[in-house]
Amino acid sequence: MTLGCDRSGSYRNRLNLTDNSRCRQTASRLLGCPFELYGVRHENIWYLEIRNSEHNHEASVDMFGHPIVRRLNVEQQEQVQRMSAAGSRPRQILATIHQNDPSSMAISRTIYNTLYSIRQERLNGCMPVQALIDELQGSDFEFEYQCDHQNRITNLFFAHRISISLTRTYPTVLLIDCMYKTNKYRMPLMNVIGVSSFNTTFFSCFAFLSDETEVNYEWALTCVSKIFSELSHPSVIVTDRELALMKAIEKIFPSTQHILCMWHINKNVLAKCKCYFDTETDWINFIKMWQVVATSVTEQEFVNQWNEFLNCYENIPEVLSYLQETWITHKERFVSAWTDRYFHLGDLESVHHKIVLQVEAQAREMCAMISSQRIKIRDEWIKASTATLDSPLRPCTRTLRTTMGLPCSHVISERLAANQPLQLVDIHEHWWIQGRRIEFLEPTYLVNDDCTDLQPLLQSLERMYQFWPPHQQSTIRSQLEDLVNTPPIVLENPVTHKPRGRPAGARNKNTRTTRRDLSAFELVEKRSKQCGTCHQTGHNCRTCPNA
Repeated sequence: MTLGCDRSGSYRNRLNLTDNSRCRQTASRLLGCPFELYGVRHENIWYLEIRNSEHNHEASVDMFGHPIVRRLNVEQQEQVQRMSAAGSRPRQILATIHQNDPSSMAISRTIYNTLYSIRQERLNGCMPVQALIDELQGSDFEFEYQCDHQNRITNLFFAHRISISLTRTYPTVLLIDCMYKTNKYRMPLMNVIGVSSFNTTFFSCFAFLSDETEVNYEWALTCVSKIFSELSHPSVIVTDRELALMKAIEKIFPSTQHILCMWHINKNVLAKCKCYFDTETDWINFIKMWQVVATSVTEQEFVNQWNEFLNCYENIPEVLSYLQETWITHKERFVSAWTDRYFHLGDLESVHHKIVLQVEAQAREMCAMISSQRIKIRDEWIKASTATLDSPLRPCTRTLRTTMGLPCSHVISERLAANQPLQLVDIHEHWWIQGRRIEFLEPTYLVNDDCTDLQPLLQSLERMYQFWPPHQQSTIRSQLEDLVNTPPIVLENPVTHKPRGRPAGARNKNTRTTRRDLSAFELVEKRSKQCGTCHQTGHNCRTCPNA
């Protein structure tokens, strides 16, 4: 047995990184220290030989820089595993460990290394994607997947059974959006979101796609349609301007109205147009006029407002060309003059923004997050079912009846004057509480039409087998033996994809991280931050030259 200094040896560049390709400036604690002891056991007696007693460095002032003292004991490792399973972030786990054991020298890298070891132990020698499928099979998720000719996962759809129940309970409006860089294979994550009768949101289902093509979207939406089973399809689907997704919706949900998300529209306008305005005041005025165009309540008002907009900004043809070619061609999908004809639950922009942030922040705690949504909606249902009739009503607008499915103040006044009660048909069934079967209290399963009972087929085969000639019986028996003895398919990890449509990053950006790339509008907003002292960009108040 050889004992040496933990600063012996030298740095091994396993990834063959150069100074230009390295993401961070790093250093190594290894100094090639020659200190070495050699021990050997002979007849239950240990003999020690000092081969080199010299160190080539000074003694450490403290032990914090030595990895061995930062290791977690068995109890702390179990605590890391429990907290991670409960959805705690690594920094929260580290803070808890330091709180319970102030003498612990663990750092954030210690937690990450422990979590990595836990994941490797959970894989048990399997491919990560195969371990994921095994975990989904043993959990409360319903899932489907597609593979290529090399058994590599190309598309994966999954939905929690509680989410299926919630979707069947509130099937009226769905929001669909894709997120990027949520996994090591760069597969876009399509998340489908529903809205309850309490104006709260919940996750309906998810799908990892190999790329954003119409074929993949059709497959994913076909899986979504199975959630509704015998129920009618959603009244409205809200998405961003993803042309492939828009075409897929028309094929899979032909009776559903498709609306473009105004939050996405405004953020895309911000990313593409703000650079053409010199002052913040000009930009604010531009956005106000654009909002007036988008909220036109009649078709004629839209024509008038759009013509006025064209005249006002005719000196910026790039902006007008972008708006005309990108958005105005789809005016029927976002301008109020057309969208107010449908039941779409009003302004869902802020709801959509919050849910996207929630997906990003809690992608690793999917089960816990879905369970918390069920509890939240259940509590809202209990609160609403016991509310008094004297609760204040929401302000009435001309579009309340068509977009929200609620009686306006005029209808209520007429009923009061005639001493007539409101009828249940006056309120859209999306808002019904009493009389609704609360399916979200129990998990629901997908109905898969492709999976049928094999018993009738086997009985029919057995009857026909008796009348076949011997050579045909031998052939069929051989085919059945090959089928029964065929080993199960071993799934391979998907290939790493390069998603399109994301802003370019730095030359040395880390390609292994799964942190989401900033969107184009976020980069614009980030660049536009001003100094609090001189109100100029490029620095803050602490580094301001005029301070």
